[in-house]
Amino acid sequence: MNKFVSFLSYMGTLGAGIGIGVLCSREYFAKRESERADREIDSMKESMRKTYIKEEPEENDDSVVVGHIMDAAKAAISSSSLQYCTFSNKIDNVESRLAALEHPRDEEEEKKPYFIDIDDFDSVTLGYAKKELSYYMDDGTLVDEEENILSIVDTVGWSNIESFENSLESSCYIRNEALKEDYEISKVFSSYGSMMGDD
Repeated sequence: MNKFVSFLSYMGTLGAGIGIGVLCSREYFAKRESERADREIDSMKESMRKTYIKEEPEENDDSVVVGHIMDAAKAAISSSSLQYCTFSNKIDNVESRLAALEHPRDEEEEKKPYFIDIDDFDSVTLGYAKKELSYYMDDGTLVDEEENILSIVDTVGWSNIESFENSLESSCYIRNEALKEDYEISKVFSSYGSMMGDD
C-alpha cells in the first residue's frame, strides 16, 4: 500500500512539474515573440523615418514628395513580407500618381472618370458629392440609391465598368471630376429588370 501511495505521489509531482514547465515555456516563447515583433516594428519605423528625413523637397516639387512616399512604402515592404498586401495597392496608386505628374493628361482626359481608393473616397473633398450606386451584372444596369437608371458613360465610364465587371472585387470607388462626384459602386448579381418585376 505504501508503494502505491508513493507511486501516486511521484506521478502527481511529475505531472505538476510537467504542467509548470509547459506554462513557463509557453510564457517564455510568447514574451520572446512579442519582443521580436517589437524590434521589427521599431526597425520599420526607423527605416521610414530615415527615408522621410533624407532631404527636404522644394515646396512645389510634387514628384519628389511622391518619390519619397514610394520609397518609404517599398522600404516597409522589404522589411516585412507580412505587410506586402497592405502596401502593394498603395505603391500602385503612388506610381500611377507619379506617372500622372511626369505625363500630365490633357483637359479632355482630365475630365474622364477614374478609379480611386477607399481612402480617397472617405476623405473630405470639397465640392464633391458622395453617392452609392449599384451595378446589376446580368443586364449591365447602373442605378443610384433611389433606383434611378444612370448613364454609364456620363457617370463612371465604360472602361471603368468593364474593368470592375472583370475584377473579383464586390465594390469599387470612382471619381468623376466633371460632375464633382465620388461613387461607391457595388455589384449586384442579378438583373435590374428582375428586381423591378419585369419578365
